[in-house]
Amino acid sequence: MTRKTVFIRRGLDSGTFGGRAHGVFNRDLIFDYFPVSFGKDVTEKDFFLCLTYSDLGCRLGGYLSDYLPERLKHAVPYINPNFDNLTFEERLIPLYKNLQSLTKGDLIVFYESLKLFKNHRSFNPFDLKAEALFIIGFFTIDRDVIITEENSSPSSDELLYLKRRFRGHPFLFMNNPVNWHDFIYEEARIFLSGDQVVSGLFEYALEISHSELRENNNQPINEFFRERWGINKSIMRTPLIFAGKPEKVKRDLENWLVNPRKTAKKFVNEGWKPKFKIKVR
Repeated sequence: MTRKTVFIRRGLDSGTFGGRAHGVFNRDLIFDYFPVSFGKDVTEKDFFLCLTYSDLGCRLGGYLSDYLPERLKHAVPYINPNFDNLTFEERLIPLYKNLQSLTKGDLIVFYESLKLFKNHRSFNPFDLKAEALFIIGFFTIDRDVIITEENSSPSSDELLYLKRRFRGHPFLFMNNPVNWHDFIYEEARIFLSGDQVVSGLFEYALEISHSELRENNNQPINEFFRERWGINKSIMRTPLIFAGKPEKVKRDLENWLVNPRKTAKKFVNEGWKPKFKIKVR
């Protein structure tokens, strides 16, 4: 049983180091995950081993850097969550304290602001705003969260798990820790990992809100999902949102992961009216 489903925003947007740089999608809702930048002045020389936006391929063709402003082409992205090995880590600051309550079987859902890609691979400074907010993927938590605290002694079982599962997580990999004990436990952090069967990056973005619903710093989820999932809060500046109907979210997202076209058609038949939608063939 899924007790909790939490929504968390990730990826480039106007408020990040990228500044007015957004991920893109095409008219068929094919997209890619555009992770936030460490900062425009951070390059591959600052880490042991890492990738830049110019090294990461894009599902729309070319590289992520083809869709970003020049200042970010050689910047280092902070790939978190990592959809390749289904891992997510976060500093345990007040904004993310509620992540501690997640346990095995719960969902953590990632959404991102995306901009429509208009037939060219170049940054357009006159078209800066994102058109909509989309769910890009989710994790079904495969074990209870691991929480580390500064100057605490790690559990040997947890340390072994982190070394095995998170060794491929880019942030840890880039820093090349010699002593995992000291590196992982140097500050309070939370580590979550996804079930490899029912977790992943979506093939098509799932629209949950769009720019026309925005009023000042308030932007609700569209009415269809607001009622269906029990989410009444703005998703504009909220770090974490818990759904009131977690089981419903779980069924819908699992269906979207497995068969997005069929699920999109079902949603539309039930009253969903997105601004952008998959062309169901």
